[in-house]
Amino acid sequence: MSKLNSKIVDVFFSGNPQFDKTWIYISLYVLCAISYAIVIYLFIKMAGIVEVEVAHELREEAFIKLQELPFSYYDEHETGKIMSRMSNDLMQVSELAHHGPENVFISGIMLIGSFIMLAGINLQLTLIVFAAIPFIVVFASLMRDKMNRVFKQARVKIAEVNASIEASISGI
Repeated sequence: MSKLNSKIVDVFFSGNPQFDKTWIYISLYVLCAISYAIVIYLFIKMAGIVEVEVAHELREEAFIKLQELPFSYYDEHETGKIMSRMSNDLMQVSELAHHGPENVFISGIMLIGSFIMLAGINLQLTLIVFAAIPFIVVFASLMRDKMNRVFKQARVKIAEVNASIEASISGI
């Protein structure tokens, strides 16, 4: 799209604009936009279907697993904590099943497209810019580890609140 935008600016805003090509560029632009929208729509729709199927299968498996656990497990663990853990973990996994592939696909396309576009302008500068990617990956990994620790603490707090609510409701 950016190459097309560049060409449109060159054709229509140069010293000698070529307005006879207007419909060609409008048609190309609309075709590109519609194609992009269709691909994104289909990909998101498929990812949504995968998310629902994964969530359904995981809930079934979790329910079966909970039924197979001995009674002593329920004596040692509060129901609110079990439910909180199950619902939060299932939600996280189903969100990953939906948005994970979508983000990888879109990011991969953007990265490849950016590399091609930048390489067409200046290959040396492109290589310098893309040389920073390993450092970005390391930084993201470090931040992910810190975020996971914080998310785990949050899950523990949420489980405690849910256990407290469950105990209060059970006592009524």
